[in-house]
Amino acid sequence: MRIYIKTEEGRKLRIPVPMWAIRLVTRLPIERIVRKHMKEKHAKYLELIDWNEMRNLIISLSDYKGLNLVDIKANDGTEVQIRI
Repeated sequence: MRIYIKTEEGRKLRIPVPMWAIRLVTRLPIERIVRKHMKEKHAKYLELIDWNEMRNLIISLSDYKGLNLVDIKANDGTEVQIRI
């Protein structure tokens, strides 16, 4: 997975994120870690996430290399792309 960021000043940043690292992170107790840093009114939505299905989704995304997950262009000229 690659994250591309282009700012209005013309700076470009490319961040490679290996799929194995993302799969590893989904095995960690993410819910506990995230819950510490969220407001309580938003933390209730974490219980709605099925983390096993999230892990399966990440594994299946590996089959779709080149797929754009996020393609955002802000009014200030900033662009963000996340590509598998």
